[in-house]
Amino acid sequence: MALVDQILDTLDARDDSLDAQWAQEAESRLLAYRRGEVKAIPLNEVIAKYQVKTA
Repeated sequence: MALVDQILDTLDARDDSLDAQWAQEAESRLLAYRRGEVKAIPLNEVIAKYQVKTA
């Protein structure tokens, strides 16, 4: 179990550089939305697109 715990700990480790890149990407997307360059998609449409269809 110790090996598994060590592996899981590395997966959950913070990466400040990666966090900063995601923050910059989120800000860029928000600004593009506010400028009207991209449009929002209603949540129900996104969910419907990815739901598994059952027969």
